[in-house]
Amino acid sequence: MVSASATSPPVVGVLALQGAFHEHLSHLKQLKLPLEPLAVRTEEDLARCAALIIPGGESTSIALVAVRSGLLEPLRAFTRDPTKAVWGTCAGMILLAGEASATKKGGQELLGGVDIRVTRNQFGSQVESFESEIEIPVLPNPSTPFNAFFIRAPILHSFLPPSSPSAAPTEVLARLPHHPVPKEDAPEGDIVALRQGKKMVTSFHPELTQDSRLHAYFVKNLVLGEE
Repeated sequence: MVSASATSPPVVGVLALQGAFHEHLSHLKQLKLPLEPLAVRTEEDLARCAALIIPGGESTSIALVAVRSGLLEPLRAFTRDPTKAVWGTCAGMILLAGEASATKKGGQELLGGVDIRVTRNQFGSQVESFESEIEIPVLPNPSTPFNAFFIRAPILHSFLPPSSPSAAPTEVLARLPHHPVPKEDAPEGDIVALRQGKKMVTSFHPELTQDSRLHAYFVKNLVLGEE
């Protein structure tokens, strides 16, 4: 259940430090669901939120701005709270991972919250970006493919041991129809969307489509608890 009162809709924040946050906010505003979208830039904004979306963009830049604005530790506390619904797309997936490789020199600040190891940009550079129609069985009209945009996308390398005895199990939501890299480089690399309790990650950019089904799934199932 969300922390909002019975008379006010839950606040669903979108981290608005860098990246495609405007597009996520647009999708949320189009949903005919009880929620209040909010661009999150400060600790005070975050404190209002029942849920958070971390957008695609540049994960290192998002982390650096979070450090400079005093948001890094509050974000970590939020994303590691099992009662908070959080969704990370592309760069957001990197930030929610327990471990990340192929980071820039000096390493990468992570928020954590999902027991996975990812590799940055392993789908390729900007010019190697692509789109693919994928099946996501948990969505309404699952026979209608979801058009997924992969732009310098991270790849799921492997699952990590549970971070705590009470950690929720992981649930695969979508796979590519083919393994994108040699399996020895990324044993779980065909998985492009997954859920662990109230946390969700997608390696692609659903905010860049006109399809709001994933946003509706996140709000209905993870925020409002309408399983």
